[in-house]
Amino acid sequence: MPALSQVTQAASPTVYPGSTGSAVRQVETSLASLGYYHGAIDGIYGPLLGNAVRSFQRVHDLAVDGIVGPVTWGTLDKVTTSTHPVTEAAPSSSGGYLREGSTGPAVAHLQHLLDVHGFHLATDGNFGPLTLQAVLQFQRQARIQVDGIVGPQTMGALNRPATLDSATAPSPASHYLQMGSRGDAVLTLQRQLTSLGFNTYGEDGIFGPDTRAAVISFQRHAGVLADGIVGPVTESALQRALSTADRGTSTASSSTSSSATQNTSLGYAISGFARSLVGSPYRYGGTSPSTGFDCSGLAMYVYAHFGISLPRTSYAQFDVGTHISYNELAPGDLVFFSTTSPGASHVGIYIGGGEFVAADTYATGVQIDSFSSYWLSHFVGATVPPGV
Repeated sequence: MPALSQVTQAASPTVYPGSTGSAVRQVETSLASLGYYHGAIDGIYGPLLGNAVRSFQRVHDLAVDGIVGPVTWGTLDKVTTSTHPVTEAAPSSSGGYLREGSTGPAVAHLQHLLDVHGFHLATDGNFGPLTLQAVLQFQRQARIQVDGIVGPQTMGALNRPATLDSATAPSPASHYLQMGSRGDAVLTLQRQLTSLGFNTYGEDGIFGPDTRAAVISFQRHAGVLADGIVGPVTESALQRALSTADRGTSTASSSTSSSATQNTSLGYAISGFARSLVGSPYRYGGTSPSTGFDCSGLAMYVYAHFGISLPRTSYAQFDVGTHISYNELAPGDLVFFSTTSPGASHVGIYIGGGEFVAADTYATGVQIDSFSSYWLSHFVGATVPPGV
């Protein structure tokens, strides 16, 4: 890479949004090496480069205008030739390296590049667990440092797909099951989804709209990216759900524990129906979506939809079914809390992933709550309702 001083001494070309050419490419390369820029080295000054320039200027107390003039060129020259370069494993002071928790256009661009390599991610600009998993897998396959941190080395590998060993390259998108897929793999998927309570409305080996809807429904319940595409993450979630169902069936055959066994497929169906009511209004004493729900009215309505009768109040609901611990929770269970008064004064429907659906207040209506420190501190127990 030519030293920046070669460029700055050559009339110090001003680079700004919309500029193109070798000077822009030099800025991209230098900022990428410092961890500020994570886009393609294409010599085109676009929004990602603008963000990187402004971040660099902000860190070095320069005028934050996104324009690379003589002062910014000089600072960039000085920093780039410093004897203390930023390493891949350490974040730059600007936070330019991407890691779990990062957000913004740079993350969206990263997700797009990962998609090109066969990882199906939503380009939502949020570096969450799924993006982290994809980064780690890509780093392993590219035979670079596997740390889940995206710096110049990882971005360089993402921008040079031809350098990857074909024997270790990510599986192509065609290996994923999605709309239009056909064959035995789709048939197996349809049977698995149906067994878990997600109706594909036919098992014909054709991945159509109904199968996609079932996949998305399952993905939402399993807490994975709901994109309607079955790749490694969704497949792993399916296998875990099927394994849980198999254990439930095995337990049901034991006379010592049959009363505590859950119908896992029914549990998923119950949690799915509860999710469909999110957004319904709150109403004290309410028991229907047309007028609103209170917490126990919601529980009674949801389980009645599956032919299961529950008492009217949360206190009475706590006294029926089989009591289980927090660690035994599965979709379709009831969770109880002490909020407005001692005992089981509030009830929700557990949907998996540490979340439950409940009718909380007039302000929130029916919503999905997470087991935050507040709810854990008010948790009084959980039950498997009769028939679940």
